[in-house]
Amino acid sequence: MLPDTWSLAVDDETGVLVITIGSIEDFDTFVQNLTALDQSPVNRNSNKKLYDLRLLSPSRSLSSSEIRTLSSFSKRHPRSGLKSAYVANHDVHYGLLRMFEMITERPGIERRVFRDYDEAWDWLLTPEPPAVLD
Repeated sequence: MLPDTWSLAVDDETGVLVITIGSIEDFDTFVQNLTALDQSPVNRNSNKKLYDLRLLSPSRSLSSSEIRTLSSFSKRHPRSGLKSAYVANHDVHYGLLRMFEMITERPGIERRVFRDYDEAWDWLLTPEPPAVLD
């Protein structure tokens, strides 16, 4: 079960799953919450996700080693065709999410980090260019 400071909502018009993360108690609990999210039916039915971390306090962030651990978690739960946007307004969260974005880069999964919520939405809703066949 997710904590009260987290919320999940599917935008009816676009099908984008918006995940708001309002707090990080400790790393182990954070990973448990991500596991619960990963197993949620609403999560499994969405290929476009917006992680909103704008409510997080800059005084509580993950460490770079915890980000590496999260990247391993992400690699164990791959879903091709997934497009995720992350929005953070504090420098510390933005920087760590950029690190996460780079570490978890792989074909078929797109992740981008933004400071602006509307830019994140625009990117998520931009259609993919058609694949070029050789």
